Amino acid sequence: IGWVEPEAAALAASRANARDIAAIERAFAAMAAAESRAPESIRADVAFHQAILKATGNEFIAALAPTIGQALMLAITIQRDACPGVTTIITSHRLILDAIQRGDVEAARKAVNTLLVRAEVDALDGIRLMGKDNNDFGNPGVHENDASTPVRGRAQATTAKSKVVDGRR
Repeated sequence: IGWVEPEAAALAASRANARDIAAIERAFAAMAAAESRAPESIRADVAFHQAILKATGNEFIAALAPTIGQALMLAITIQRDACPGVTTIITSHRLILDAIQRGDVEAARKAVNTLLVRAEVDALDGIRLMGKDNNDFGNPGVHENDASTPVRGRAQATTAKSKVVDGRR
Protein backbone atom coordinates (compact mmCIF):
# COMPACT_ATOMS: atom_id res chain seq x y z
CA ILE A 1 0.00 0.00 0.00
CA GLY A 2 2.77 2.38 1.01
CA TRP A 3 4.36 2.61 -2.41
CA VAL A 4 1.13 2.57 -4.45
CA GLU A 5 -0.97 5.22 -2.73
CA PRO A 6 1.39 8.21 -2.86
CA GLU A 7 1.94 7.68 -6.58
CA ALA A 8 -1.76 7.03 -7.13
CA ALA A 9 -2.58 10.35 -5.45
CA ALA A 10 -0.02 12.10 -7.64
CA LEU A 11 -1.52 10.54 -10.75
CA ALA A 12 -5.04 11.40 -9.57
CA ALA A 13 -3.95 15.02 -9.09
CA SER A 14 -2.76 15.15 -12.68
CA ARG A 15 -5.49 13.04 -14.33
CA ALA A 16 -8.73 13.07 -12.30
CA ASN A 17 -11.82 14.34 -14.06
CA ALA A 18 -14.82 15.99 -12.40
CA ARG A 19 -16.56 12.64 -11.83
CA ASP A 20 -13.45 11.18 -10.17
CA ILE A 21 -13.07 14.18 -7.88
CA ALA A 22 -16.77 14.04 -6.98
CA ALA A 23 -16.34 10.39 -5.88
CA ILE A 24 -13.39 11.33 -3.67
CA GLU A 25 -15.37 14.28 -2.25
CA ARG A 26 -18.39 12.05 -1.46
CA ALA A 27 -16.22 9.55 0.39
CA PHE A 28 -14.52 12.35 2.31
CA ALA A 29 -17.87 13.90 3.29
CA ALA A 30 -19.19 10.55 4.52
CA MET A 31 -16.05 9.97 6.55
CA ALA A 32 -16.18 13.45 8.07
CA ALA A 33 -19.87 13.10 8.96
CA ALA A 34 -19.48 9.90 10.99
CA GLU A 35 -17.85 9.24 14.35
CA SER A 36 -14.26 8.11 13.66
CA ARG A 37 -14.70 4.56 15.00
CA ALA A 38 -18.09 3.98 13.36
CA PRO A 39 -18.19 1.37 10.58
CA GLU A 40 -19.60 4.06 8.25
CA SER A 41 -16.52 6.23 8.77
CA ILE A 42 -14.16 3.32 8.22
CA ARG A 43 -15.96 2.22 5.04
CA ALA A 44 -15.94 5.82 3.79
CA ASP A 45 -12.20 6.07 4.50
CA VAL A 46 -11.60 2.94 2.44
CA ALA A 47 -13.87 4.31 -0.31
CA PHE A 48 -11.82 7.54 -0.28
CA HIS A 49 -8.61 5.64 -0.96
CA GLN A 50 -10.25 3.41 -3.55
CA ALA A 51 -11.67 6.45 -5.36
CA ILE A 52 -8.16 7.89 -5.56
CA LEU A 53 -6.88 4.64 -7.08
CA LYS A 54 -9.65 4.74 -9.66
CA ALA A 55 -9.01 8.45 -10.38
CA THR A 56 -5.50 7.65 -11.63
CA GLY A 57 -6.86 6.74 -15.03
CA ASN A 58 -4.60 3.68 -14.87
CA GLU A 59 -6.54 0.41 -15.20
CA PHE A 60 -3.83 -1.60 -13.46
CA ILE A 61 -3.77 0.66 -10.40
CA ALA A 62 -7.58 0.87 -10.35
CA ALA A 63 -7.74 -2.94 -10.38
CA LEU A 64 -5.81 -2.95 -7.09
CA ALA A 65 -8.65 -1.09 -5.33
CA PRO A 66 -10.46 -4.17 -3.92
CA THR A 67 -7.27 -5.76 -2.61
CA ILE A 68 -5.95 -2.55 -1.12
CA GLY A 69 -9.42 -1.87 0.28
CA GLN A 70 -9.35 -5.16 2.15
CA ALA A 71 -5.99 -4.36 3.73
CA LEU A 72 -7.08 -0.83 4.55
CA MET A 73 -10.29 -2.03 6.22
CA LEU A 74 -8.29 -3.97 8.77
CA ALA A 75 -5.54 -1.36 9.23
CA ILE A 76 -7.97 1.53 9.62
CA THR A 77 -10.10 -0.40 12.11
CA ILE A 78 -7.03 -1.11 14.23
CA GLN A 79 -5.84 2.50 13.89
CA ARG A 80 -9.19 3.94 14.93
CA ASP A 81 -9.46 1.57 17.90
CA ALA A 82 -6.01 2.68 19.07
CA CYS A 83 -6.61 6.40 18.54
CA PRO A 84 -10.34 7.15 18.78
CA GLY A 85 -11.48 10.66 18.01
CA VAL A 86 -8.22 11.71 16.38
CA THR A 87 -8.94 14.97 14.58
CA THR A 88 -5.92 14.56 12.33
CA ILE A 89 -7.76 11.86 10.38
CA ILE A 90 -10.07 14.37 8.74
CA THR A 91 -7.37 17.03 8.40
CA SER A 92 -4.93 14.67 6.70
CA HIS A 93 -7.56 13.39 4.26
CA ARG A 94 -8.64 16.98 3.57
CA LEU A 95 -5.05 17.84 2.57
CA ILE A 96 -5.04 14.94 0.11
CA LEU A 97 -8.41 15.96 -1.34
CA ASP A 98 -7.39 19.62 -1.64
CA ALA A 99 -4.16 18.72 -3.45
CA ILE A 100 -6.01 16.49 -5.92
CA GLN A 101 -8.65 19.18 -6.51
CA ARG A 102 -5.89 21.73 -7.22
CA GLY A 103 -4.04 19.32 -9.47
CA ASP A 104 -0.95 19.64 -7.25
CA VAL A 105 0.96 16.42 -7.89
CA GLU A 106 3.71 16.95 -5.30
CA ALA A 107 1.35 18.08 -2.56
CA ALA A 108 -0.89 15.04 -3.16
CA ARG A 109 2.09 12.68 -2.96
CA LYS A 110 3.41 14.38 0.20
CA ALA A 111 0.00 14.42 1.90
CA VAL A 112 -0.48 10.68 1.36
CA ASN A 113 3.05 9.91 2.57
CA THR A 114 2.39 11.94 5.72
CA LEU A 115 -0.91 10.14 6.28
CA LEU A 116 0.67 6.72 5.81
CA VAL A 117 3.46 7.39 8.30
CA ARG A 118 0.95 8.46 10.96
CA ALA A 119 -1.43 5.59 10.14
CA GLU A 120 1.34 3.02 10.46
CA VAL A 121 2.35 4.33 13.89
CA ASP A 122 -1.28 4.34 15.05
CA ALA A 123 -1.95 0.83 13.70
CA LEU A 124 1.18 -0.57 15.36
CA ASP A 125 0.15 1.09 18.62
CA GLY A 126 -3.24 -0.55 18.24
CA ILE A 127 -1.70 -3.96 17.71
CA ARG A 128 0.49 -3.51 20.76
CA LEU A 129 -2.51 -2.42 22.84
CA MET A 130 -4.31 -5.61 21.88
CA GLY A 131 -1.31 -7.75 22.81
CA LYS A 132 -1.02 -9.05 19.27
CA ASP A 133 1.81 -9.13 16.78
CA ASN A 134 1.73 -8.42 13.05
CA ASN A 135 1.39 -12.11 12.17
CA ASP A 136 -2.10 -12.30 13.67
CA PHE A 137 -3.56 -9.89 11.14
CA GLY A 138 -4.07 -9.64 7.43
CA ASN A 139 -6.23 -12.72 6.97
CA PRO A 140 -7.66 -12.74 3.46
CA GLY A 141 -11.09 -13.58 4.88
CA VAL A 142 -11.60 -10.05 6.23
CA HIS A 143 -14.14 -8.19 4.15
CA GLU A 144 -15.78 -4.78 4.21
CA ASN A 145 -18.88 -6.23 5.88
CA ASP A 146 -16.73 -7.30 8.83
CA ALA A 147 -15.95 -3.69 9.79
CA SER A 148 -18.39 -3.68 12.70
CA THR A 149 -16.84 -6.79 14.26
CA PRO A 150 -14.14 -6.05 16.84
CA VAL A 151 -10.70 -6.68 15.41
CA ARG A 152 -9.75 -9.36 17.93
CA GLY A 153 -12.95 -11.31 17.22
CA ARG A 154 -12.61 -10.75 13.48
CA ALA A 155 -9.08 -12.20 13.44
CA GLN A 156 -10.33 -15.32 15.23
CA ALA A 157 -13.41 -15.56 13.01
CA THR A 158 -11.46 -15.29 9.78
CA THR A 159 -9.04 -17.96 10.96
CA ALA A 160 -11.99 -20.27 11.50
CA LYS A 161 -13.40 -19.38 8.06
CA SER A 162 -10.08 -20.13 6.43
CA LYS A 163 -9.93 -23.56 8.04
CA VAL A 164 -13.43 -24.42 6.84
CA VAL A 165 -12.72 -23.23 3.31
CA ASP A 166 -9.46 -25.18 3.16
CA GLY A 167 -11.25 -28.27 4.48
CA ARG A 168 -8.84 -28.55 7.42
CA ARG A 169 -10.41 -28.15 10.81
